[in-house]
Amino acid sequence: MANLQENVKRLQDQFYQAIIAKDGSFVMNVLHKDFVFTSPRAVVLKKESFVNDFVLNPSVIMDIFESKEEHISLGENVAICTGITQAKFKDKDGFLVRVTLVFVNTNLNWQLIAFQETFIP
Repeated sequence: MANLQENVKRLQDQFYQAIIAKDGSFVMNVLHKDFVFTSPRAVVLKKESFVNDFVLNPSVIMDIFESKEEHISLGENVAICTGITQAKFKDKDGFLVRVTLVFVNTNLNWQLIAFQETFIP
């Protein structure tokens, strides 16, 4: 069980690093076909929009995107990751968000199906 949690945590870290690096290919592969993202401002993006309008958007440059205080809950084919993420866009103040990421295991492959962020005041 601990090994599975470590694998999910590693995937979450790789996902965050891929966003910083603008690695659209990696992000596209880790996202489930039914992926949905809800931003702290209640903007909802599906898979294609998340990759094209956020990850690959040249005006969106992230300096920091890292999580802490994580907790991973495992089910039969689902992993729910909660925690706090520090984010900072280039030339802007950083901020903290509470995050929930839901991974599903499809054909022995973990994919992110839901990602939600809420601002921490």
